[in-house]
Amino acid sequence: MSAMLLAVALSALLAGCAGQQGQQADAQVPVAVPPAVPQVQGGPQGGPQGAPPSAPQGASQGTPLGAPSGAAVATPSLTPAPVAPAVVAPDTNLGPSASATSAPVPPPPAPEGGPPQPQPSASTTATATPGTPAGASASEMPEQAEQAAEEDPEEEEQPACVHVPRELCPPANELCRCLLVNGTSTGVCCDVTSVLQLKESLNCQSLGSNITALHARNITLHSLDVSVLNLTKLHLPQLESLAITDGHIVELKGNLEARNLACLNLSSNSLISVSNSTFASLHSLQNLDLSGNEFRHLIHLNSSVPEFQLDVSRNDKLSCESIWDLIKHSSQFTANLQFRHENNTHCLASRSFHWFNSTDRMSLSSLMVLNKLEQECPRGESEPCICRTAMLDMILKKTPKYSFSVDCSNKRLTKLPATLPKNTISLNISSNKISDLQELSINANYESIREFFADDNQITSITALEGSTFIENFVILSLRSNNITSLPTYMLSNVFNRNWDEKIVRLGLNRFKCDCSTAQSTKMWLNANYKHIPDYNEVLCENMREKVFELDQYKVCTVQSDWTDYVYYLVAAEVMLLILLISKVSYDYWVFKTAGYLPWPASKMPKLPCDWVFES
Repeated sequence: MSAMLLAVALSALLAGCAGQQGQQADAQVPVAVPPAVPQVQGGPQGGPQGAPPSAPQGASQGTPLGAPSGAAVATPSLTPAPVAPAVVAPDTNLGPSASATSAPVPPPPAPEGGPPQPQPSASTTATATPGTPAGASASEMPEQAEQAAEEDPEEEEQPACVHVPRELCPPANELCRCLLVNGTSTGVCCDVTSVLQLKESLNCQSLGSNITALHARNITLHSLDVSVLNLTKLHLPQLESLAITDGHIVELKGNLEARNLACLNLSSNSLISVSNSTFASLHSLQNLDLSGNEFRHLIHLNSSVPEFQLDVSRNDKLSCESIWDLIKHSSQFTANLQFRHENNTHCLASRSFHWFNSTDRMSLSSLMVLNKLEQECPRGESEPCICRTAMLDMILKKTPKYSFSVDCSNKRLTKLPATLPKNTISLNISSNKISDLQELSINANYESIREFFADDNQITSITALEGSTFIENFVILSLRSNNITSLPTYMLSNVFNRNWDEKIVRLGLNRFKCDCSTAQSTKMWLNANYKHIPDYNEVLCENMREKVFELDQYKVCTVQSDWTDYVYYLVAAEVMLLILLISKVSYDYWVFKTAGYLPWPASKMPKLPCDWVFES
């Protein structure tokens, strides 16, 4: 009896030790919580919904592709269990440390003979950032996700694209380099070094044919023909997301016949060129990521979606002209083209100088300003004006302020443009048919004008500028070869006196009406202000072949003679004749009284009928 009691006590002691060892083994198995673990609705006893409560001890077990050797996996139920939808997130893919969410994966299987692995609870968050430690609590993961969202709020507005983390790639010893992520319709291929290997891996039984998302990582090929996807068992019309990232591909060619593809991620490769046929059939594409490559030029897209998002950041050799052409072309296929990561997007703009060429690095935000500038640029009668950036004011902690110049020369304009881009400081309207400058004085769009070029027009006067904001703030006023015949010198003198060294006025080839006043006032004013009027010696006279600067007032101020100048001489002659007549009569009277006869002129005169009265 004592032996029996001793055996029972010994067996109880061994059972207790075995239970403690099982608990310790269970505690040592890490509960891996990979990024983007979806919430799986558990059935009875924590298993997948529809699974039997328990499996027989001797049930057949299989090892999934990529699972550790000897790992026990519960036999799935014959009744298909509903699977939670794949959780995807925007693919930032800005390098190894980039935040990205992945397709859902099941927890790792429990060691053989151990207790069943616990499933994620309903409170487990489905979104996590890479680098989350295994076994992190559910309360920590939302905080990390919220922190990542605060760091890059732009990502919340981007369409979702599948990005599978590196941890879910097939092991290095697997021949098939592709597999289907458990519980999802997402496939992943990794570390492919040849086209044949890629084709064979895409035809693996473990991948399946009805996937909607595919992520290929680390493909090392100089040239990748994407038409190889058409030769596999994949149903490309069902493919909605395709990512080929983190590889070494120089050229992408072939036609990708995925008509429903909404997201294409080609980031972090060494791509230099993509053939035009690659994107030819992607009419539903709405998110294209070309970041982290070596593109110099971009090809045109054929998508017909209302809003298209493009990422060309971290392409240090990208030409600004290429982005500019794409922006212009985008209006033909989409209503709104948006660029992601504008702060990390730069391009190279070639600008020619006098004796050398320089390549400047321009930000995408500057290029977008130029695009807006082109839309606001006024149009002439025949063609639009030319608008350019003239100045950039950069103040610390403030948005850069651009100033623009507008060239409307030779556009057949009959009046000044009614609208101008904001902050326009230079306007050129030369070689048109403009005669009125009133718009420059009353229009608020002209308040920032500092340089105004209106050569070769039909302007007759500048009196409309008196008292205007422009006349107070201008730097250059060029009115060469117009119809100006007189100048309000007092108006310009007041401006010159307040700003002696800044104002420049060009008046050459205008023909003034030259007279004595012009010679005495305008000429002297030109001499006094020659520093402000560099072409003072080209101001001409309208009524003579002289320059205003060379007028001789002694010649100009003489008046031409006419018949009125001889009136004084006639009056003097009449007075002289009257004096002579009175003298003659007085002399004849004296002779008649003293000698008794009339002088010769009077005696020879014929008698009149009235003379008998005086005869004695």
